[in-house]
Amino acid sequence: MGKVVALIASAGKGSRMQSGIEKPYLTIGSKPILAHTLAALDLCREIDEYVIIVDPGRQTDCRHLVVDRYGFTRVRKIVQGGETRQESVYQGLKSLNADTTTVVVHDRSEELG
Repeated sequence: MGKVVALIASAGKGSRMQSGIEKPYLTIGSKPILAHTLAALDLCREIDEYVIIVDPGRQTDCRHLVVDRYGFTRVRKIVQGGETRQESVYQGLKSLNADTTTVVVHDRSEELG
């Protein structure tokens, strides 16, 4: 079986939440929403790796505040998103390696937000 990659579009502004913090980094309990998302995906052993798509210029912040801090080892890339969700997913698709055979796209975690 080939490699399965999950794209996680996390370039949300959280404007409906009227917060000065971008939605992926808002905390629920003691963790950012993005950390909850990655923890849930970690339960699915069929997914080999993740590509996180973030706001332009936030790749280092995402790695430091979420990926490294909470020890998510299946994150292979953090890429810059686009102006819309569709553009962001497209950027994630463009970043995939040739050995990727299956792609799953994480949809919003509205139940958390």
